[in-house]
Amino acid sequence: MVRRAWIRALGFACFASLLAACSSPAASLQFQAPNGWKASPSLGGFAQVWQAPDESQMLMLMKFPVTMNTQQAMKSANMNDAQVQKREQITICGGQPATMIYAKGTSPKTNTHGDMEMVMTSVGGSSYFAIYARPDGAAANAQAESAIHQLCPKK
Repeated sequence: MVRRAWIRALGFACFASLLAACSSPAASLQFQAPNGWKASPSLGGFAQVWQAPDESQMLMLMKFPVTMNTQQAMKSANMNDAQVQKREQITICGGQPATMIYAKGTSPKTNTHGDMEMVMTSVGGSSYFAIYARPDGAAANAQAESAIHQLCPKK
């Protein structure tokens, strides 16, 4: 009886750990995808994707457990062919330093050309990399553009 209770407790602890490991990378941030965008399941708490209702635009948020630079993050995001148009240092969240990148690239999934806006910053020893991608020349979604700037710790 005691052994069975111990096994149940251990199973519950493992299940709770699994849920924590699979939480969204946005869980500790103020980041919020636009209303109506569909979230994919989180990939081990490391990455998550949100798609616009018509699936033509997407947001991706990645969390790295170490401090990284933008070149390392872009390589991890499989964006080696992205052509950076502009890179600038910005502040978000009332003074938090971040890097803003504007780029053009080709989607490996659809083989279509697109515009990308990316913001990268560090919070609590982790690096966060947010990407907003849309078809080349498509109008930007203001909520999506705002979301990538909300890599701020929850208060």
